[in-house]
Amino acid sequence: MLENFYSIINQTIVGNTAVFAVRFNIHHPIFQGHFPAMPVVPGACLMEMVRELSSMVLGKKLQLSVAQNIKFVQVIHPDEVDTVSFDILWTEADGGYATKCLVHNEGETYAMMKVTLSESVC
Repeated sequence: MLENFYSIINQTIVGNTAVFAVRFNIHHPIFQGHFPAMPVVPGACLMEMVRELSSMVLGKKLQLSVAQNIKFVQVIHPDEVDTVSFDILWTEADGGYATKCLVHNEGETYAMMKVTLSESVC
């Protein structure tokens, strides 16, 4: 869904933990609308990235089924911070995946999410 919004520059997967270093594409059209004078990574895009990265790791088409706890701690300005890490931990639960994600870079935390992802029926 977020075609060309970001690129994966590094990934490590061990057991049920994945760490992705991703770089935002400052030239993506999303940033022209959010916001032209000072681009900001939308929180909804961070959530979608968790879904996309988890789908890739698990090899399944996943959808967000429950958002238990989502905290956007700091704004990401992609012209200042173009690379962040997504640390994703998942466990199988009730036919889906209880997923925790920390979005951070160089000691700065940008978002923390606890969501449930389930296999998409579409």
